[in-house]
Amino acid sequence: MVLPHDYSQADPWVPQKQYPVEIKPRSSEGFFLTEIEMFRDQMRKNLSEANFLDRCRWRFLRARLITDDDKMFRVTLASSMRNELRRLRSEAHSPSA
Repeated sequence: MVLPHDYSQADPWVPQKQYPVEIKPRSSEGFFLTEIEMFRDQMRKNLSEANFLDRCRWRFLRARLITDDDKMFRVTLASSMRNELRRLRSEAHSPSA
């Protein structure tokens, strides 16, 4: 379960959205989940506490959406988010981390 960042008007740059949101077939919808610095801090913390096998599994991190009627769909992460995850993962693997 995720509480989207755009649910509450916490950030003036993120427009507020009312949930649940209907996503029509063959369409897409963007969701703001957290501020980027909070995401980076949490990922660094998670990666630093993870063992070697867990860190290897981060490469296969995926997102899924489950509907009210229990249908499951893959979520495509934006390329900027994939690049951010890749950068954070490489920081965790570097000797100075």
